[in-house]
Amino acid sequence: EVVRRPYDDAKVQGLLNPSGLPPYQGPTGSVEGTIVVRGAPPPATTGKRADFARCPEAVETYGTTFRVGGTVGEGRALADAVVAVTGYEGFVPAKTDHVTVHFEGCAYDRRTVLMTFGQRIDVLNKSKKQIVTPDIDGQPVLALRIAAPHSVAPVHLFPPGPGRFHLIDRGVLGYVDEDVYVLMHPLHAATDLKGTYRIDGVPVGKATVNAAHPAFGGDAAKEVTITANVVAKVDLVLTYGEDAGASKLDAGAAAVKKDAGKAPDPIR
Repeated sequence: EVVRRPYDDAKVQGLLNPSGLPPYQGPTGSVEGTIVVRGAPPPATTGKRADFARCPEAVETYGTTFRVGGTVGEGRALADAVVAVTGYEGFVPAKTDHVTVHFEGCAYDRRTVLMTFGQRIDVLNKSKKQIVTPDIDGQPVLALRIAAPHSVAPVHLFPPGPGRFHLIDRGVLGYVDEDVYVLMHPLHAATDLKGTYRIDGVPVGKATVNAAHPAFGGDAAKEVTITANVVAKVDLVLTYGEDAGASKLDAGAAAVKKDAGKAPDPIR
């Protein structure tokens, strides 16, 4: 299938790689670990996002403002956190032109969607009965995009640029609200229900692992040395509540950092 992108390739490359560096082809390593949260438990979802009449099973995914798992060390496993590696040397391009999210049962397979500017979102509906009408909130509605149950062809969505957006449903599933972050580099991952993540293909040398969550303020970071063919272990702790501080996820979300050869900040 040939998909026409609304992005100008020259503009995308100019933002992602303003110095025109060749793709990094040197040795790489990996980073993995667990993100936990300490503090108050997640509050229940309120308002129109709390209407699960159409699909009661969705409360398991969307019933609280953020999702946690079991106790791990200093806190509880934090799902859907944004983890990004920054500060490395060289230009690392995205490996694919899209990220795929699946809708099954009553929910998507994640609540935080991470992508690199220039990529698209492919939505696949694997549910048995539910019709899904995915869209990016705030974009003009020219026509409903419909993903029928067990559809083979995905619905293609194109966020307008770098920054934070929301994947919603234009139909009856008012509880759907997926955080979408369009970043300026590809070395990122969202944590699973066990709070774990892994990021491969990190250039060797000094780098920084950053973690934050869309639902509350505060972030954490740790410097790490990447070694060829070695998996570095980096666990981080976030705090939910009065001591959380201000999140950097939204601050400067749409800004572009033109730092030749250096990976930009987590959300830039």
